[in-house]
Amino acid sequence: MIFTMTRFAICISGSIRSLPRSLFLESIKNLTKKLKEYDVFFVLKTSDNYNTMMNSKNSVDSLIKTFTELNAKKIIIFNNYNNINIDKSNYGSQLLSIDLSISLACSYKSYDWFIRYRPDFILQDLNINFDNLNENTIYSTKKNDSIASDQVFMFSNKLRKLWWNKLNLYFDYRFRTPEYVIFNNLSLSIIIKNGPCFYGGLLRNNSNNLIYWDHFKPNKYVDNIIIYESEYFIQEKYLKMLLNELELKQFNYYYCDKLIIPKLSIYRF
Repeated sequence: MIFTMTRFAICISGSIRSLPRSLFLESIKNLTKKLKEYDVFFVLKTSDNYNTMMNSKNSVDSLIKTFTELNAKKIIIFNNYNNINIDKSNYGSQLLSIDLSISLACSYKSYDWFIRYRPDFILQDLNINFDNLNENTIYSTKKNDSIASDQVFMFSNKLRKLWWNKLNLYFDYRFRTPEYVIFNNLSLSIIIKNGPCFYGGLLRNNSNNLIYWDHFKPNKYVDNIIIYESEYFIQEKYLKMLLNELELKQFNYYYCDKLIIPKLSIYRF
């Protein structure tokens, strides 16, 4: 009998925000060191409602270090969607980038589990037994005003087909984020475990304090580089620097100004 290790796809998607800070890389290692076989994928949006942290050589170097140490398999970077209604929708813009990161993983290899992960999420503690997972369970973290959080959640390939691929990605929930929609009206066979399984908070750019939607816990990480935030967009100088570094280090990446979203991915079946 041949035994294969469980394969995990870590799908990091959203606006770049505090991703270049060393805290992100340090904290996500709490997760990667628990996984025997995993690959990492990125779908990153350069424009944002918050100031960017990408307008310096330090930030470019730090982001490249994150890609390198996580051995990123595929990277998509874009400025905006080609549809202004998607850009204005908290629901659609986030959900479509999550779905694209999952499709990116599926185009690379077959995975048993998918971990959705925000670029500004800082993981403090894990409460998951990766050797005893239930494929009918969505593993997430607590949020006071919703059943689970879209900051980070994990689900099986079985639930990708039965749950994730059935979601409507195009609702115009302009002022609602995905977590208030996607975890509702689940089949009785699907369990949500919010333990919290992934305990952490969001790091807003230059702030050193994490934002929690559960009980507070002090941030235990310290930056080892200094990066400052600036405009709402990445300057052309630093965008070119980033793309040149990706090319030089032979990452598998794709960049575009306006991202065109197909109506349905071939991997949503």
